[in-house]
Amino acid sequence: MSHTKPTAPAAPTDAQRVFDVVEAPLEPSGSIVALRGDIDLATAPGLRQRLRTLVEAGTTRLLLDLRGVTFMDSVALATVLHGRRLLGDDGCMAVVVPDGSYTRLLFEAAGLPSCLELFNNLGDAAAHLAANAAHGVSARPRVGQQRLQGAAVERRVETVS
Repeated sequence: MSHTKPTAPAAPTDAQRVFDVVEAPLEPSGSIVALRGDIDLATAPGLRQRLRTLVEAGTTRLLLDLRGVTFMDSVALATVLHGRRLLGDDGCMAVVVPDGSYTRLLFEAAGLPSCLELFNNLGDAAAHLAANAAHGVSARPRVGQQRLQGAAVERRVETVS
């Protein structure tokens, strides 16, 4: 019986890196941006510019789908925060990062659930943005504010109206 020690995969070369961005409209005045692959020092600047372009074109609601992300670094986290900041206080962002994923671990380790709305799936994120668009409520949590999801968001929106 042979015992072999597992080895880490070799780091991808620039030619092997995968990074794709797919956009779709989310009416009214919203965009879905689905990302796949590595978001890092090499790819984050392009993403940052794309988010800026969307906001300058009138996007006020942004659904960032990170289910296909295989690697993120601190530059990528800063890019997501920059996207949220570009939307301003009247804008709304929902980020899809499934529980138990590498990406969710990074967001939690960095303390981002206190300042971003995180969702496990696309449907919940889209419903959250739709509810906020219908009631003109910004979904930007503040540090120390309890995050509300699902039915709790609907109750909060009803009491604000």
